[in-house]
Amino acid sequence: MKKRLKVLFSILILVFVITGCDRTPKPEPSEPKPSDTTVDPGKSPVIHGATDKTIFRGETFVPLEGITATD
Repeated sequence: MKKRLKVLFSILILVFVITGCDRTPKPEPSEPKPSDTTVDPGKSPVIHGATDKTIFRGETFVPLEGITATD
């Protein structure tokens, strides 16, 4: 019984070692693509609809319900 456990454990370790030694090269990170969106660096985004909410026990709460942002 002990011999079977040793063999099973050895095979399991061997499988982990073989699968953990992946020799495929990692792809080089590519340059980010330029965006067509223009951003005014002096302007901050405006968030609309963010007000205080009262929530009672048992009610469902959707945190972003009615919230919009413009940039």
